[in-house]
Amino acid sequence: MWESDVPRLRALCGRERGTSLLMKKQCGSVEEVPTTGNAPVEVVSGDRITLDVEDHPFEVSFSPLGTTPPPPPPPPKLVFPTYNNTRMTAGPPSLHALKIALTQLRDKQPSEDARVFYNNGTHLFIYDAFPKSQFHMLGFCLRVAAATPSDLTTKDLEDVKTMHQIGHKIGKSIAPDVEWQVGYHATPSLHPLHCHVMSTDLSSSCMKNKKHYVSFVQPNFIPAQEIERRLESGQPVVRETDKADCGLRCRWCSTVLPNMPKLKTHLAICRPFDLKTV
Repeated sequence: MWESDVPRLRALCGRERGTSLLMKKQCGSVEEVPTTGNAPVEVVSGDRITLDVEDHPFEVSFSPLGTTPPPPPPPPKLVFPTYNNTRMTAGPPSLHALKIALTQLRDKQPSEDARVFYNNGTHLFIYDAFPKSQFHMLGFCLRVAAATPSDLTTKDLEDVKTMHQIGHKIGKSIAPDVEWQVGYHATPSLHPLHCHVMSTDLSSSCMKNKKHYVSFVQPNFIPAQEIERRLESGQPVVRETDKADCGLRCRWCSTVLPNMPKLKTHLAICRPFDLKTV
């Protein structure tokens, strides 16, 4: 036998006081009033419910008559600033100086800094000092200690998922008609762990050589959703096949080009980047 008074059952189900329904499948009783099948029985506050569960399986649902539970509140809308990377691209520091600056930004969580695009206290997005596309930022999980994608574990999954979601929202807020990618270098040259949030044009003046280009196309560039899938399945986050040399091959049509100038010319024709849509 299982007993409960109606107010307590209502409280456990998160409902307000009022006339309620008890639904059952097989057999049972409400104040010794038998019910059969899926017939509803009306009960009021103060009634006591007794269910006989020894011989008869049952299912119950409990809700106020004539009302519907309110939907959960929508998540708060993220508000992002206007993209303005002019200060970063005017005079980018050396790679060594940039590593020091990144460590300081990550640890101090500054509220105002020309390098910072967005900071919510747990995730930080900054302008890339050497942008390889027209739009390019770096995202950091401030609660994740990993130095590279290879160091990620399943306990980091939710934090990096949130970072990826914010990254995609940033892209849509800046230029909704432009194609974006969020992901990681298989072999990053910069620590701590960071993801790249960038448009896919790869047409920046900082895109100067084969090493730059290869690091931002698959397999060397691992998409965020693939990182999540590998973490969820317990697979190695970075594989040797992610480090393969794909050469100067167009990411869109797979045409192989002999050098960077011809590759950049080809990319502009194969998949034009229209700044008028921004």
